Amino acid sequence: MRNKRTWLIPAIAILALCLPGSSVYATTIAHWTFNESAPGVVATGAGSVLDSSGNGHNGTPSGGPIYQAVPGGGTGLKFDGSNDRVLVADSSAFSVSSMTVEAIVSLDTLNLATFGIDQIVFRGDSRAGADPFYLGILGGHLRFLIEGTAGAVAVLSPNLLPTGELLHLAGSIDNTTGAMKLFINGAEVASKTTTIRPTLALTGSNPGIGIGSLQDGSGQYLDGLIDEIRISDVVLTSNEFLGASVPEPATLVLLAFGLLGMGFGNRRKTA
Repeated sequence: MRNKRTWLIPAIAILALCLPGSSVYATTIAHWTFNESAPGVVATGAGSVLDSSGNGHNGTPSGGPIYQAVPGGGTGLKFDGSNDRVLVADSSAFSVSSMTVEAIVSLDTLNLATFGIDQIVFRGDSRAGADPFYLGILGGHLRFLIEGTAGAVAVLSPNLLPTGELLHLAGSIDNTTGAMKLFINGAEVASKTTTIRPTLALTGSNPGIGIGSLQDGSGQYLDGLIDEIRISDVVLTSNEFLGASVPEPATLVLLAFGLLGMGFGNRRKTA
């Protein structure tokens, strides 16, 4: 009897990964893949930069970012460091206590000024220093900043980021432990513990998400290619990051049903 039911264990475990609440798939707030058009096409149109999470956080490009082919297939958006950006309307969905912010980018140049900032993905309004979170580049170093009612805190990479190569960049904050971490290509490069959470209310003008610059287009423009950005409301591990070898949900479902079929077949044979 026990042998007849052993097939249920892996099948149920795999199905659990596919259901709402799984740490890899169902916790995505927004995911922009920049695959809406062919290489060489200028991104235009309200809401034309699609959020593939299904949550409707579509973005509106301005300044003329251009779709560009990326290694391995697909496209990204090329930002010129001058006036290119994408604006995403603000939402309470981005106000979370635990989060992971990821981006796959290739940088053309770095702003090496002491206080020079290039934004990859930024949430804020037009008030100075009212930034619930951003993943950006400060003086050539990767920086993940969060801000709450008690102030702001950031982690900074010890080394300059390289240019001309595709990089996976990520920052995370764990509400339970207060652990704030920074990753480059899946390797942790900086961390600290904090009581601050990225929940500062946006009460000023022009609240939103800026991709490639500040949300209101007032500066901090990125010079480089962004292949993907994903924001999750949980702390992801490096093997759950974008580009990691985690099976797609459809693959998991097919495997689970395959195991279920094997189980029913065994039942018929041994009945």
